[in-house]
Amino acid sequence: MSKSVGNCVWLTDSAEDMFGKLMSIPDEQIATYMELVTEIPVSRIKVVKQHLSLGKVNPMDFKKELAVEVVRQFHGTIQAQKAKVEFEKTIQQGETPKAMPEFSLSKLPVGATVIDLMEKSGLVSSRGEAKRLVEQKGVSINQLQVTSYKLQVEFKVGDVVRAGKRKWLKIIQ
Repeated sequence: MSKSVGNCVWLTDSAEDMFGKLMSIPDEQIATYMELVTEIPVSRIKVVKQHLSLGKVNPMDFKKELAVEVVRQFHGTIQAQKAKVEFEKTIQQGETPKAMPEFSLSKLPVGATVIDLMEKSGLVSSRGEAKRLVEQKGVSINQLQVTSYKLQVEFKVGDVVRAGKRKWLKIIQ
C-alpha cells in the first residue's frame, strides 16, 4: 500500500470502504496481502497461490475472502458480512445502496453544475478530480450518465448522484 499511489486502506475507513478498496487490488497481490495483513493460515495461503497460478479460479473469490478477513479484524464479523453483501449488490449487481451520504439542496447556488455539487458535497477532493470523473464517464445522476462537466442541472430532492464506483450521494431539502 502506498499513500502516493492512492491505494491505502486506512484503519479509520468504514467497513464498506475498506472492503471496496481491498477488492480493487491487483490480482497478483492477493496472496501478499493475505500474508502481510491477515491471520489466514499459511497452509490456506499456499492453496490460494496454487489456484491463482493455475488460473482456473476467479481471483475475485479470493479477494472477497481477503476483504472479509481484513474487515472482520477491524469491524467485526457482522460488519464484514454486511460489507460483502453491500459490495455485491452495489458494485457487482449495480443496485443503488440503501444508505448513502446526503447533501442539502439549499447549499447549492442556482445554476450549479455537477462539478459544483461534487466539490461542495465532498464527493471529490477537487474540481479537477470531478472533471476527470465526468470525462471518464464515471458520474451519473439517477443512473443517467453525465456527459459534460459544464452541464447545468436542476437538482431536485431525491436525486441520487454516483461518482466513480463507490461514492454515492442523495440530494435532500
